[in-house]
Amino acid sequence: MYSLKKPKLGTDPKKGWPVYALQMTSSYIIKDFFLISNYRRCISYSSNYYDTQSNLINFIEKSKGKEVPAKKMMLANAKELTDWTEEMKNQDYHELYVHSFIGIWSSFEAGLENLFSDYIENDFSVAE
Repeated sequence: MYSLKKPKLGTDPKKGWPVYALQMTSSYIIKDFFLISNYRRCISYSSNYYDTQSNLINFIEKSKGKEVPAKKMMLANAKELTDWTEEMKNQDYHELYVHSFIGIWSSFEAGLENLFSDYIENDFSVAE
C-alpha cells in the first residue's frame, strides 16, 4: 500500500483480527478508487494556470512599477503545468488511471498477504 498513514478503523486489530485486515484493505482500495476523481478535478482546474499566473504577475508589476524578479521561472513553470494538463486531458487521463490502478492493485495484494498472515498467526488449525 502506498500510504504511510493507516486509516482509523472501528475494529480492534487484536479482538477483531478475522475481519481487521479485510477492512483495512477495503479502506485503501476505496480511497484509491475515489481519489482519482479528486486528481482529475485538480488537473482540470490547472488548465488555465499559465494565463492566471501571467495575469497575476502583470498585476503585481503594474502596481509595484517594477518587474517581478522570478518572472521567467514562474511563467516557465506555469507553462509546463498547463501543457501537462492539456496532455493529460488529450490522453483521457490514461497516466492517472495507470497510477490509480497500481495503487489499488498494491492495496489488494498487501491486503491478501495481511489476511493470510493474520489467520496463520491467530488460528492454530489454519497454521497447521
